[in-house]
Amino acid sequence: MKKTSFWMLMLLLGLSCALWTGCSDDDDDTKKDDTEMPPVAKDSLWVVNTIKINSVEAGREGFYKQVDLKRDAAGVVTEIKMGNYTPKGQNGAPVVYPVQFEAGKVTIAFNDPNAGDMINLYTLNAKGYVTNVKRSYTDGLVEVEYSFKYDEKDQLKEIDALADMDEDGVNEEIPFFTTTYVANGNLGNCMLAPDQGEGAVMGNCALSGLNNNYSFDLNLMLLTNLGFYSADLVECAVYLGLLPKTPNVLASVKVEGLPDFVITSGVKEKRIESLKMTGFCDMVLTTVLKETEKK
Repeated sequence: MKKTSFWMLMLLLGLSCALWTGCSDDDDDTKKDDTEMPPVAKDSLWVVNTIKINSVEAGREGFYKQVDLKRDAAGVVTEIKMGNYTPKGQNGAPVVYPVQFEAGKVTIAFNDPNAGDMINLYTLNAKGYVTNVKRSYTDGLVEVEYSFKYDEKDQLKEIDALADMDEDGVNEEIPFFTTTYVANGNLGNCMLAPDQGEGAVMGNCALSGLNNNYSFDLNLMLLTNLGFYSADLVECAVYLGLLPKTPNVLASVKVEGLPDFVITSGVKEKRIESLKMTGFCDMVLTTVLKETEKK
């Protein structure tokens, strides 16, 4: 990879904190990676209620973002709240996303302190996965739009940004994420950075022995923070379970010409309570065992 590509990747990856990935290897739960992490029990399902995302930038120690997921009695997310904090306390009012599930769609109407009243509309397919999301102002003007494509096995294969219509009146699709899958349903190669004139930056995934059996995909949560999407649009889709899960939690992502991006999972009592990705992400999770799985 050219030197300019390295600095491009460093800049892009630092924009926020996580795009996404799954991985390549077999899904034998007895298999462990080099860190010898214990596998999470297969018959359990852990519900994530809060995510604390610590800043990893030099000079910003103690700064973090917190995501709180409010659920109904059935465990369905009814509200997502995102707040920013400094060592002195909360930085401004949190943004609250009230969630409304309907047949074939999910609507989030909220107030953006910088843009006013907004609506995120997620269109779902028959499997309940998002195929399109639009963020609009209350007057109907679309601010941003993304499409999501799946393969014949209902695995997410591509996310595109939809640009302004071309001269034929058709929205141009700009690939922001593509991936391939291995036989066990984990991700193989995936796009970590879109084409910026020198080709897309592709990563190859390696798996841990930990099961990805949480209320949403931990790999997507981790990597949607790396920064190529309108962050909260894709983040909310992940938290709401509108995107499919991959079987195993990541151990690393390898990019040719760069050091491996290593993911460390902090496990306590068979559940993951923290995820760290070298140089980019430091997340602390609050999780509980799903009621139906409690003995």
